[in-house]
Amino acid sequence: MTTFNVTRVAGVDLSSAQYHCVKQNTSGAAVLCNTAGESVFGILLNDPLNNQSAAIAVTGVAKVVAGGAIAIGNLLSVNAQGRLIVATAGKKIIGEAMSSATDDGQMLSVLLRNGAASA
Repeated sequence: MTTFNVTRVAGVDLSSAQYHCVKQNTSGAAVLCNTAGESVFGILLNDPLNNQSAAIAVTGVAKVVAGGAIAIGNLLSVNAQGRLIVATAGKKIIGEAMSSATDDGQMLSVLLRNGAASA
């Protein structure tokens, strides 16, 4: 599957947030997601400093950082650190796990389904 990427200006230093979830601020700049279950714009693919170009995957398959144990097929939402976790009731679904992770900080592949549906 093809991944569709867009570019936004980084609204903050995102140099330590590669493969984390980002959202747009009110100016349209990319910032790290920081509220559990919030809507996600996409997955940050690079590590830009403030005011540099942020490459963001919005559809397709992307590598992401897990926020905990995840099994293949789990529907996922974002935690307050911009990492993906298993979606719970009322949280926005960003995608479905295509690989697994056993702990926080591990990488996995996700099929992005960023329709902002809730679990």
